[in-house]
Amino acid sequence: MDSRERVQTVLSGGVPDRVPFQDSYWQATIRRWRGEGLAADEDLGARFGFDIAQPGTVDDTLQLPARTLEASDRQRIQVDANGATRREMLDADGWVPSWLDFSIKGRDDWERLRDRAGFNATRIALGALDAYRAARRAGKFCAYTIHACFHPTWHKVGMETMLVWMHEDPQLVRDMFAAHTQLVIDGYDAMKALGVEYDGVFLPDDLAYRNGPLISPASGEPVSAILLLIRECPVLYINGWPPSRATSSNRIWLAFTSAMIVLPGCSARTSRDSKANS
Repeated sequence: MDSRERVQTVLSGGVPDRVPFQDSYWQATIRRWRGEGLAADEDLGARFGFDIAQPGTVDDTLQLPARTLEASDRQRIQVDANGATRREMLDADGWVPSWLDFSIKGRDDWERLRDRAGFNATRIALGALDAYRAARRAGKFCAYTIHACFHPTWHKVGMETMLVWMHEDPQLVRDMFAAHTQLVIDGYDAMKALGVEYDGVFLPDDLAYRNGPLISPASGEPVSAILLLIRECPVLYINGWPPSRATSSNRIWLAFTSAMIVLPGCSARTSRDSKANS
């Protein structure tokens, strides 16, 4: 049983030859391993036997020019590709940011920058098609991977600000989430146009504690901006499988917050086709 068969078996409710394995590591961990003798060109996925490949990473930033404002041996202050200013401590524990400022402080800022949230070909990682072909040759389960709405949006506006807007101006948050959702879909379509055939979709999001979601779906209107998009879950539309309105929002929510991999449905239609026909 190869990796692709192994993951498909588990997601279909079957019993594989062994439990599929996938992991990711902080850059600080990888640097330490390199210092301890790990070869600079060694593929960690091959070394540890990862079953899932994620070719075709799509840049989900506003693609603003990044620049460093201040740097020392201990810290760096920089403006990132979302226009957010942050301080990063350069220590052995890796990336420890302190968020100082954000490019989007209100609706006017979003209207000014929203076109930068759309898809363009430069968002696809260089070598994506070669990575896909290599994963196929190795028998890997290939997943289209991009963050869902919550994480990329608060990186543009700030966590506290976004939580306030979810209560006071849910339409603004809904609009930002919808723009990101379209980016997710357009990135998928672009990879399909290159000849990539994914086995599933992986939408991670920093939206849950260890034992449950960060925001309860029972709290109603303050999270309506998120619930609307969960009811129109892009991972289902992407694979030609429009979600049923009778499906439990709670069940979808919990799957969404913990990141989910979904096998393609019975149709090859893209999101737009599915929406038009559902």
